[in-house]
Amino acid sequence: MALIMACASLAPLAVWAAAPELDVLLASLRREAPQDSRFIEVRYSKLLREPLRVAGTLKFLAVDRLQRQIDTPYRETTRIEGETVYLQREGEQERRFALRRAPELRGVLSSFGAILGGDRTTLERSFAVTVDGSDAAWQLTLTPRGTARNRRIESIRVIGHRDQPHCFVMRESAGAHSVLVVGERVDMVPVTTPDRDALLALCARHPAP
Repeated sequence: MALIMACASLAPLAVWAAAPELDVLLASLRREAPQDSRFIEVRYSKLLREPLRVAGTLKFLAVDRLQRQIDTPYRETTRIEGETVYLQREGEQERRFALRRAPELRGVLSSFGAILGGDRTTLERSFAVTVDGSDAAWQLTLTPRGTARNRRIESIRVIGHRDQPHCFVMRESAGAHSVLVVGERVDMVPVTTPDRDALLALCARHPAP
């Protein structure tokens, strides 16, 4: 999962015949910190009256340091440093809590950090990993390790083309889904929030030649 695409065009493209090898794919996705990228994230849940859409900037500072800054529809900054999460909401004092209390954030950190760092060992320590597709349209499926009943995250799918991931799709055990769109593909997301299938179709769309 890489999330920062600002310098993606500088990375060499690998040549894959069928489904890319994990090591080759991770090498092409590796980025040097610090980097940042715009994002749009949409959360779909039966507990919400309508999908929740937020937009802002993701900052990859190091393998164990990640910052998410939400600019709309409200302002909030979440910073992860090691095993500690710092949360700052506009008009409120900064709060701090242990990362273990936020499994969704832990899943994001583990996947983003390992992918951006090109670190297969760290990635497979937290997830069972499968690769499908080809260099033109690949997908990484990350299944958290551990017993199913103790997992709040069922899977994270990373969807991309060549050396550019476009979307991270998180499925939770409670049935909720979130779709995180990053990089240039942010400009393709309609102003009116699309339904989940339409957003996933946008994630999988082949780039223009």
